[in-house]
Amino acid sequence: MSGKTERTGKDARLPAAVIAVAACVWLAGMALGPRLGLSPRYAFLLDLSCMAAFVWALVAVLRIRQAGRSGE
Repeated sequence: MSGKTERTGKDARLPAAVIAVAACVWLAGMALGPRLGLSPRYAFLLDLSCMAAFVWALVAVLRIRQAGRSGE
């Protein structure tokens, strides 16, 4: 593997992990929240925090893509 491809792969691991963890946390929170009797405020907080994680991952992926296009 070339150095550029290897670096891109390493850079993409963190956003991929963030997406996977945020999705799992969100699904678990939506399933367990009502069973634990949590307030809807906490569900909303969970939704917002997971959306923030997804937006961060999207920005990180777009930066990786841009760096690949510019040849850095």
